[in-house]
Amino acid sequence: MLKYLIQITQDLFVPGSLLALLYAYTNADGRKKRHILDLGAVLFVIAAAVMAYLKQTTNKINSEMWSVRILVLSLVSLILFYIFSVRPIQKATKGIAAEVCGAVLIFGIFMEVLPTVMLYPWGFIQIDESVLSTEFIFKAIGFAFGLILIIVAGLALNRGAAASGEKVTAFVLKMLLLVNGIRQSGRLLTLLKVRVRSGHLKGPLAASISSFSAKPAMRVFTQFVSNKSMYFVYAAALIVLVVPAIIWSRSFKVNEPYENPAQHRKIRAKWRDRRRWATTAVICCILSVLNLSVVKAYNEKEAEITPAEECEIRDNKMYVSLEQVADGHLHRFAHISDNNVEIRFIVIKKPNSSAYGIGLDACDICGKTGYYERGDQVVCNRCDVVMNVNTIGFKGGCNPIPIDYKIENGYIIVPIDVLLEHEKEFR
Repeated sequence: MLKYLIQITQDLFVPGSLLALLYAYTNADGRKKRHILDLGAVLFVIAAAVMAYLKQTTNKINSEMWSVRILVLSLVSLILFYIFSVRPIQKATKGIAAEVCGAVLIFGIFMEVLPTVMLYPWGFIQIDESVLSTEFIFKAIGFAFGLILIIVAGLALNRGAAASGEKVTAFVLKMLLLVNGIRQSGRLLTLLKVRVRSGHLKGPLAASISSFSAKPAMRVFTQFVSNKSMYFVYAAALIVLVVPAIIWSRSFKVNEPYENPAQHRKIRAKWRDRRRWATTAVICCILSVLNLSVVKAYNEKEAEITPAEECEIRDNKMYVSLEQVADGHLHRFAHISDNNVEIRFIVIKKPNSSAYGIGLDACDICGKTGYYERGDQVVCNRCDVVMNVNTIGFKGGCNPIPIDYKIENGYIIVPIDVLLEHEKEFR
């Protein structure tokens, strides 16, 4: 239950807040609600659903490649949004250019996380587990509570931003976009480094990326973004709190004129309603931060790295019995090289499938730190990224590095020579 509550909060708090602020910003000057942002919202929901379906049912989606494209789209539209939201340019374009850029920007931001969020329910049901089981119900409750928290937080922030005025809304929105843009820049640079290292990017561009990312400051930056991604959510929560703080400060010194007691009561009721929305926004921010700190620490305190299991070795190959790994849990195996280097690989049976996810217990981004099992999730031990089990065995992102193997006569057969080719990953 808790893991889905935490994951939904981590994935959607910033995108949800940005969507709420963009709608408030679009309508801040009293204009009739524009339909461009609505169209962007509809498109990202449809596109995310299609992406999630293809990820779940096919091998046609290269997550790493799509992540690079989406991040580039987001960052370019972010720059254009800043340009077109400058007051003279905004007036010259009647705000339409800024709104188009905002719609594209929110499309890119949600496409970065929403397909993964849509796939979480696929993990609710394990082998031989009923939808009426306690485990399924708890997972569904955690997922639902996470969505409710994000929706309520977004509504409260939108109401508060609308009441605080265009200047406040623009300031908070641009600060939040800046924080998210910094995080996306670090993630993009990390993914580009991986593509250069894997040989997918070549030529002058690859050389420039390698040279730029090799600088000490850039290494520190990308490591911080990869390992401390939660800090960006905390920063976003602090920025969001500016809106309720301003609402509260204004509500205690209301000096709106009124002609009779009825108008006075109406003004007081209006500000009372605004204070309630401001309080709701604060409560949602506090709950979100608690989810990602206290609750997350509690949920992960029992996580353990399982030791390598024994398997049959003959003909310079490792034979892993399918019966040994048929339970849907993570299994770890290892070979000790002549240089006393432990080369590990993992095997997990994919949910509701006869296929297996097989790869090294290491990835191109985080190295040899490996993976552990948290409930029914496979998690990177360094950056705490949750793997999509169905993509294990494919290149991309923080996924385990794929290796050559074959399945024959009830065994997964991994040549030791194949493992030795990756000895450098575990030194």
